[in-house]
Amino acid sequence: MNNRGYITVFMTLITAMLLSLVIAVMNIVDMSNAEAQLAIAVNCAESDIKAGYDRYIFDNYHILLIDSNFDGRKEGYLEERAEENLRSNLGDGYSDINVILTDKTYIMDNDCAELKKQINDYFIYGMSESVIDNILDNTKEENPLNDQVMEGIIDSADKESKEIEQKQSNDGKEIKKSIDDKKTEDEDPRDSVKKYTDSDIASLLNPKGGSFHDYEVDKALMPSTNKKTFEDKIQVDRKFSDMNRFKDNALSGNGWMDGLKESAATLSYVSNTFNCFTDGEKSDKALNLEIEYLIAGKNNDKDNFIAVINKIIVIRLGFNYGYIITDVDKVTKMSALAWKICALTPLAQPAVKYLLLGCWAYIESVADAYSLVRGNKVAYLKNKTNWKTDLSALTHLSDFCSEDDDKGLSYKEYLLILLTFHLDESYYRMLDIMQMNVNLNEERNGNYFYMSDCITAFSLDVNANYKGRNIYISEDTGY
Repeated sequence: MNNRGYITVFMTLITAMLLSLVIAVMNIVDMSNAEAQLAIAVNCAESDIKAGYDRYIFDNYHILLIDSNFDGRKEGYLEERAEENLRSNLGDGYSDINVILTDKTYIMDNDCAELKKQINDYFIYGMSESVIDNILDNTKEENPLNDQVMEGIIDSADKESKEIEQKQSNDGKEIKKSIDDKKTEDEDPRDSVKKYTDSDIASLLNPKGGSFHDYEVDKALMPSTNKKTFEDKIQVDRKFSDMNRFKDNALSGNGWMDGLKESAATLSYVSNTFNCFTDGEKSDKALNLEIEYLIAGKNNDKDNFIAVINKIIVIRLGFNYGYIITDVDKVTKMSALAWKICALTPLAQPAVKYLLLGCWAYIESVADAYSLVRGNKVAYLKNKTNWKTDLSALTHLSDFCSEDDDKGLSYKEYLLILLTFHLDESYYRMLDIMQMNVNLNEERNGNYFYMSDCITAFSLDVNANYKGRNIYISEDTGY
């Protein structure tokens, strides 16, 4: 009997222990399931927030981001939205749910690193081939004008001047040349060129009906406001009176080839996404000349057009000068004209000859720009057959507006070349354009949309009570 009592007590204890163990395991499993269920619910809440991306920006610019200001409701709205989502998915077993939005990554953080990342992703997955390929294919020949060539030209002019000086010394008299002012070909072409301003040249080239919007950019509101801009050295002195200054002008457009290759993703994205002058009118855009704005950053279409046209002329100046100094007929003609101009100062003749050639290369470059803005392609390098102009071309440019050159480059492709000099600022200006167009096209209940409020990644820190026990989960997410 006593043995049976011991066995009964022993079995009762074993059963109690097993029941306690089972209950403990069930509690552990229950808490584990509760944590897993909360983690799944948090993931769903994050997905719900991410689904609130700005649709206009994604549809037009292929960039995913969330306006953390959410039409003036601030970040607290996103936290409330996440809490409501959790309560709906978790049921009655959870209480005291609290959500904090943390570790936000903004589109402008780290010098627009998130924007650059999404542009690269779009390039890889969204575009089958790069628009840069055509530029590279048609610019395989190296630009013949470089520092070494220019130094040779300057040295040659100096050498010729010394030879003239020696001849004068040996002869004991000055070399005199007569000038026939009645002949147009004897006039100094620099006089007609230097009277033009940047604005005059742009007006001369602008086709009738060119689409400039009246929109004025309020720089104080733009993401690019605090971005230090690149010191622009791409410019031209239309006086053509100083060889060293002309050297700087002619070479200022060089050095873009490496930048073109390194920035293929960004340049292809810009070409596919933003509008330019030759793309035609886009009435739903704040600025019609968007790529021009990326380059120049001026306040309106007209000023951006003026700035970009003059940059294109400088780029073309280097190519055209590289050819014209090898054209014997043109060099001979300018040498004779230089003698007429320098009749009283013959020592200046060699330098004036090369400056006159530079002036003619500039006139050819203006004609190139005239053709480009009319939708034609222009040959990368010139030769006898594709050189267009004479020295009086500025007065009748329409005569030199040739048809497409199959191996030439278009206006937009020259814009992409220019953009390689302005890439750092261009990312911020892309955000400027997105911000302007969102505010122009989206109804936001009177709340102004700022790119500086936009996030691309965040974390949800969640605390919840489950049957008297606190559960904490932190989940990171992003596009």
